[in-house]
Amino acid sequence: MGGLGRARTYVRENSYDPMLGPFEKTILTHDQRRYERYRAQLRACPDLAIGGLTWGWLAFALDCAFQLARPSAARKADLPLTVVGAGEDHLVLNAPARKYAERAPQGRYVEIAGAFHEVMMETDSRRALAWREFDDLMARAGLAGLR
Repeated sequence: MGGLGRARTYVRENSYDPMLGPFEKTILTHDQRRYERYRAQLRACPDLAIGGLTWGWLAFALDCAFQLARPSAARKADLPLTVVGAGEDHLVLNAPARKYAERAPQGRYVEIAGAFHEVMMETDSRRALAWREFDDLMARAGLAGLR
């Protein structure tokens, strides 16, 4: 589709629109205050909105997935690495990220139980777990105290 000039076209016509759904139906976060702040930012700057998949994004994502799925790719990532997954992510699969982190020499995979897709927009308790992992990563990298 990219070769046909449709890279910016949505894969599905009735694609996800973050401005349409009420908080109760979101799959991004459990935190209503952060969700409403996100929507206010989008109203102020509509160009920041991310909707559904475009053909161009899909082609790029599949190419990246193909590259990262090779065992040698993770083994080359010889630096402290932490991949944080959302336990209730309904937009992406966690298994490939987990497998990549497990293959990396200094890799670590952590899943935030109960979190939706946007972990850093989540409730304070879930975000605290992600920040704790960040602090641990910085310590493993010899960069403690950077937050």
